[in-house]
Amino acid sequence: MHYFSPVDKMELLEIVRAKQTSDDTVRSVVSVGIKQGKVVIVVNDGPGFYTTRLLMFAGAEVFHLLQEGVSPKDIDKATKKFGFPVGSATLFDEVGIDVAAHIARDMQAVFGQRLADQSMPQLFEELVRNNLHGRKSGQGLYIYQAGVKGGDREINPKFTEIIKNYSKEAKE
Repeated sequence: MHYFSPVDKMELLEIVRAKQTSDDTVRSVVSVGIKQGKVVIVVNDGPGFYTTRLLMFAGAEVFHLLQEGVSPKDIDKATKKFGFPVGSATLFDEVGIDVAAHIARDMQAVFGQRLADQSMPQLFEELVRNNLHGRKSGQGLYIYQAGVKGGDREINPKFTEIIKNYSKEAKE
């Protein structure tokens, strides 16, 4: 059973079925999830399950946009306007860039160039080395300060400097 944070607000519950998991076990955990008011999906065991695989490919595109010079605020504004509860750039800060770095390494090993070029894991590693872990460290793509909300957050100048080293021209 793979819950999402914050558990009390996130409706999705991912049930991961291994080869040896019985049908009875799957039915039982699905029932528990439904009783908890969750939207339950069942996926086979594999790299990244369902949500992480989707988010990593979407996240790779977010980082391509950042490398092309699009600001985190513009990405967040667009994805929220599209209907996402959290902007796609902010999501990295919420999950933790250190966590994203770990996932990117694992997913790169499985999906290779399909995921992104080699610069994305390197970029994540550099952000982590510079203590840009996201909200939990007080800095990531944004600076986190008490009392400063969402759209009012300052883009982290340290992030801006680092991303310049990975910049790419936009492709048409």
